[in-house]
Amino acid sequence: PPDLFVIDGGKGHLSVALKTIDALGLENPPDVISIAKADQGEPGAVDKIYLPNRKNPLILARNHPVLCLLMRLRDETHRRAVSYYRKRSKKKLTVSELDRIPGVGPKRKKALLKYLGDLQSIAKAQIEDLNGVPAINQVVAKNIFDYFHRKSP
Repeated sequence: PPDLFVIDGGKGHLSVALKTIDALGLENPPDVISIAKADQGEPGAVDKIYLPNRKNPLILARNHPVLCLLMRLRDETHRRAVSYYRKRSKKKLTVSELDRIPGVGPKRKKALLKYLGDLQSIAKAQIEDLNGVPAINQVVAKNIFDYFHRKSP
């Protein structure tokens, strides 16, 4: 188990995290702290570190190594989470669009994405290109082509 949980947020986020960990009834619960971004409107404001059982936040100098480490940790975690959710969301959109095409199931979707790269390339592909994808026969290739090239009424 981890020794320390670092929460991205202020006093309220810390309180919720502490209650959640307490509800788990762990024999040796991890320590928990939270880090809140500085108020954007305040010149010279720095991020604040909230600790359990302490009313006011710990305020370290802007260049303090501990503050810099916690800020980098928070920012990198946030960046990776956003990147993951964007990728996941994009994948869901791609999959749901291909799901609408008759004859295209999980194996054919995988083959299409592997050989043509992405949904945009699949949509632009000619029937000959689609026929060149393993697991795609002429009937399915025509279904895919017709799906993306149908005329709107």
